[in-house]
Amino acid sequence: MSDEVSRGAKQAVRVPVIVSIHDRYLTEIDSVVARCRRAGLRVTRVLRVVGVLNGTILPVGLTRLERVEGVAKVEQERQVQLPSPDEDVQ
Repeated sequence: MSDEVSRGAKQAVRVPVIVSIHDRYLTEIDSVVARCRRAGLRVTRVLRVVGVLNGTILPVGLTRLERVEGVAKVEQERQVQLPSPDEDVQ
């Protein structure tokens, strides 16, 4: 096996997550975002008004992210694929 393939096999896949911020921390959302980044979250979107972050994290970092001060909940993002309108699925 080549070194390049070997390194690729060892890299973990980041999972997309949705992070909900406690209401009482909404006025400090920038600080919460910084703490989430230090916990390993790569932030892709900050929805300030509703207190939600989107991003990706390595699976081993999920527990650490859940323990960040100001975080209410961490959920793995799920994708739903609806069938095409031409499909016979009822």
